[in-house]
Amino acid sequence: MEHFLKLALGILLSAATSAQMPPDGFLIVGRSTMWGGTPDAFFISDTGAISFRTWPTPAPTSMAVAMEDGEVLYFANSAAPSGFGPPGPFSFYRATVGPNLSLQVTLLGTYSNPTGSWITALAVAGDNLWFATRAHPFQTTSALVGTLSKTQTNQTIGTVMDLGQLGYPQTFIEARSNGRDVFLWGYGMSTIPGAILSLDTSVMPPVVHLLPSLYHTGSISNGKLIGYMPVAPGAAQFTLADPLTGAAEPIPMAYYAVTPDSLGYNPWTRTLLVRDFYPNGSSFDILWPNSQWQHVGSTLQNGMGAFLLPIHEEPVIIYGRGCTNATGNDPRMTWTGLPERGGSVTLTLLRAEPGSLVLFWLGMSRTSWGSTPLPLDGALFGAPGCRLLAAPDVWQIAVSDTNGVANLNVSLPNDPALVGLHLFAQTGSTTTVNPFGFVTSDALELRCR
Repeated sequence: MEHFLKLALGILLSAATSAQMPPDGFLIVGRSTMWGGTPDAFFISDTGAISFRTWPTPAPTSMAVAMEDGEVLYFANSAAPSGFGPPGPFSFYRATVGPNLSLQVTLLGTYSNPTGSWITALAVAGDNLWFATRAHPFQTTSALVGTLSKTQTNQTIGTVMDLGQLGYPQTFIEARSNGRDVFLWGYGMSTIPGAILSLDTSVMPPVVHLLPSLYHTGSISNGKLIGYMPVAPGAAQFTLADPLTGAAEPIPMAYYAVTPDSLGYNPWTRTLLVRDFYPNGSSFDILWPNSQWQHVGSTLQNGMGAFLLPIHEEPVIIYGRGCTNATGNDPRMTWTGLPERGGSVTLTLLRAEPGSLVLFWLGMSRTSWGSTPLPLDGALFGAPGCRLLAAPDVWQIAVSDTNGVANLNVSLPNDPALVGLHLFAQTGSTTTVNPFGFVTSDALELRCR
């Protein structure tokens, strides 16, 4: 099975061309003061080298920044007077990152901000940019979440939901995404505890899950969320949490000497960058793959409002949504390993019907299969709600176990054409809930190196 896929992928790769990959590292964007001040930006490479950049936007009252695959940067500024007062309308920008962090900026849209909220967090999921706001003053319970297209311009954005009315009145100040799920970290005020939420954006309005086993969000690894839990005064243990259940497992790496303020992880190089906040600035440390911490240095003169953004193309992202089977669940895909040439990735299907026949497939496109546009609606074949999300150019059969789990190991050729190539994976599994006899899962986009 594994060798068949390797041979078939080799045939597909014969027509592919390699692409230049973005550099690995971390971009830090911060401000000289918490309520306004000129933004600072600097780059920390995976070797620990620091280089400063000039940030091209005016000093905002509130701002948030997100990065997509190390190449596209999104940010929002508030056109508000400086100081602690309520901000005015938000302006959302999409900026293509060029050499030396030069930016080609496009205005995506504005939000009228009728409640005078602060923009607090941004994340990219699917075709949309998701943002969170916090009403002024902090003691109010409104925590709004909104969305806009990442490609259209001149948009007027409304809000999707008020997390405060759903029982989550925290101030959400950091966001990450695995392509489908948006993770929001919120801290509490007074008697309100902190919280981490995951928003499943494959449906609208998004399904909100509380992840109770983490203290702080950080970065993404294998579609899961890296965070941390305090284990002793001034020490933290890093954990990996499931985006659906919140179940967390410790990551086998060294404890961190202090409680981190934010963190970023590069799965390609297995490096973890951690920011500590001190009253007189920010300090950064890198954890190398051999579990040795190295102090990078203090960078921001005042670390308030800093955003730590990993600069790399995510190895795998999740997209789309499956359809419900006889267990009442939609089958979901996950994976282990990295899509590196000469390596292997194990694709896993979860929540299938026990003992069902499972079809794994991979393809070169998520927009077309031959002359057929994708996604393809399964209602045409008697499977309403199901969609073909990836071209089935290469396929293999497996059987799910008693827990509804099936696996397929895919060995990747050691071929230079693999570098920069995107592959797309999906599954179908047998069911009794529709005339077609199959339900589809969500899908994975593998970005190869």
